[in-house]
Amino acid sequence: MKKHPIKILQWNARGLFRAKLQEFRENLRSVNPLIVFLSETHWKNEYTIKFSAYNSYLLNRPSQGGGVAILVKKAIQTNILTLPNLPNLEAVGVSVKLNDSFIDLISVYCPNGNQCNDQEINLLFNTPRNKAIIGGDFNSHSEVSDDFHTTNSCGRKISEFLLTDPNWTLSTPRNLNTRPNSRDYSSSTIDLTFTTSDLSPLTSIHTGPYWSSDHLPVIIDIDLVTTQTASLAPRWKFDDKKWGEWNSAISSSFNSQSFSEIEDPAASHSSFTNAIIEASTKFFKRKHSMLPKEKARPWWTEKYKKATRDVRKAHNTWKESLLPSDKTNLNRLEAIKKKTILAAKNYSWSNFIDNLGVPKNTTIFWNFTKNMLRGQQESPLNKFPLTQNGITACSHEDKAKLLLDEFCPLEDPLAEEPMYSAAINRHLQDDSPTLSTTLSPRSKYQTA
Repeated sequence: MKKHPIKILQWNARGLFRAKLQEFRENLRSVNPLIVFLSETHWKNEYTIKFSAYNSYLLNRPSQGGGVAILVKKAIQTNILTLPNLPNLEAVGVSVKLNDSFIDLISVYCPNGNQCNDQEINLLFNTPRNKAIIGGDFNSHSEVSDDFHTTNSCGRKISEFLLTDPNWTLSTPRNLNTRPNSRDYSSSTIDLTFTTSDLSPLTSIHTGPYWSSDHLPVIIDIDLVTTQTASLAPRWKFDDKKWGEWNSAISSSFNSQSFSEIEDPAASHSSFTNAIIEASTKFFKRKHSMLPKEKARPWWTEKYKKATRDVRKAHNTWKESLLPSDKTNLNRLEAIKKKTILAAKNYSWSNFIDNLGVPKNTTIFWNFTKNMLRGQQESPLNKFPLTQNGITACSHEDKAKLLLDEFCPLEDPLAEEPMYSAAINRHLQDDSPTLSTTLSPRSKYQTA
């Protein structure tokens, strides 16, 4: 089996909104990590941040700043970890299934490195029960991570813990310099990655390019033997001609195990799942799906890419010289880049609207959209059909579908088939279902 390292991205974003969020989406597409650890997102519960290729697991701070998140590629089996109460730490955790085994992941942000205590460190590192990776901005200074700063409370507690617990290793290279110092060349290594001892020999870590934060992104490669599809839920190409045999095989499996008499929920779930997988493997061909990749946006133009390159070049120049004039130039190019990104996105929207065959007035279009969302009286825009790729949409439903297909395509590769909805709802409302009843042929589940 060919080795494919598990790539993890770890980054303190120092706020992820508007132009910076759009740039991050493009960086996600370029780096294409399997998992992402984020800290200082500054997201709020009232805002919904979605990604086309990732599921998001968040812990937002109720007040200003802070916030942590973990992004996991869609179609990978993921469970949320229950973490202990950590007053001085912000943390969110999940457990992902890779190659038939689970790896626990925790993203951490410690706002104040002088307030961390022994109890919190022990609780944090004793939470995982599998192979595990803990990463984030700990604001930690100690001799184990860098040479340029005096040890603080968090650094001392972490060092003491690592000396007494052989199960954990600091995998971040010493003096990785994840947070450049704006005043001199003594950068900090406060973005740390810890792995359990079984993953430590397989882990390599390096920093990425400047992404408009005072922290550099950290790229983590875990050299596990895996394949691109090893972690995906199994899927099959169903064949109508074999549907009856498939049902019979499942029914036979249930009867041989006296499925209806199983009282343990876990055993019942395992029995049911195994019966489905065995029958599907026997009668149907397996679908070979790939993990999704973050969708390309139409506003990632060459002009935007040039603005990004100019900013990174200016950042490197300033870090070499530390001259105020170079810092001023960096700030100027940052402002230009932000305006370029937002202008490109707005132009893309306007251009799309113009090609729909509606009046060239984005204000009318947005009023129409808000009215549809709020259920208010339709605007005059509804009188005009929308046209895209030669297809004309006149009804509300067709117009909504056209816009959704363009800007919010179906994200879930395992979407439900509508033909089963009626049958599922009917059985859910049955007060006395018989689990051992022979499953009906597929044709009986079809709706009119």
